[in-house]
Amino acid sequence: MALVLTSILIISACQGPASPAGTLPPLQNPPSYRSALPADHPPGLSPISGMRMPADHTADWIARHGPRALTQNAECMSCHLEADCITCHVDTLAESSLIHPPNYVAMHGLEARQSIDDCATCHQAQTFCTSCHLESQVSPDAPFDLRPPANFAMHPPGWLDAAMPNNHGVMARRDIFECASCHSEQDCVSCHTGISPHPPEFRFECRAWLQTNPAPCARCHLELAPLQAGCL
Repeated sequence: MALVLTSILIISACQGPASPAGTLPPLQNPPSYRSALPADHPPGLSPISGMRMPADHTADWIARHGPRALTQNAECMSCHLEADCITCHVDTLAESSLIHPPNYVAMHGLEARQSIDDCATCHQAQTFCTSCHLESQVSPDAPFDLRPPANFAMHPPGWLDAAMPNNHGVMARRDIFECASCHSEQDCVSCHTGISPHPPEFRFECRAWLQTNPAPCARCHLELAPLQAGCL
């Protein structure tokens, strides 16, 4: 029920006499919009009656609206204001509102490197980012005083030992994106100059990797044509 109420409130910018921020006039909604509240809807859940919203704004819309907002933000802003987003998108509601997927803290670095401006729309780099990175002592690209100490171990013992069952190679093949959130391709190449990072069966997979993204291969293999010929 709380999820339904949240969904109703977050979309109410399109519905009543004005938006939640009080600055948008009511809209003439197209016939494809449906009524948000049936006639027998329990009273007290919303102060707005007769609301209308897009048919895809179902009860779980609050949990899945993110990708749509990223790709079709202009459509969202035809009804909503930035203030409507900020109402829910605050630090204290991030987890409960499903703003980020599970385990995002381990992979957020990848998106932060690609578009730090997106992060900055909600998070303040000088406070939010710094406080967490100081506590975890993980920030290799930051100023010297934010880098982990020399004796600090982010990974468990045996991480670099190929004989260990959970060494970094096994984990990298399981989720390379988590590795890439902190490490660059150069980090791999710096060690794997004389040691092959590929398992014996990689010859059966390398052609697909080459076709998808040959750039990482070129870090070690300068000539890609002979390499492709060796793939099965």
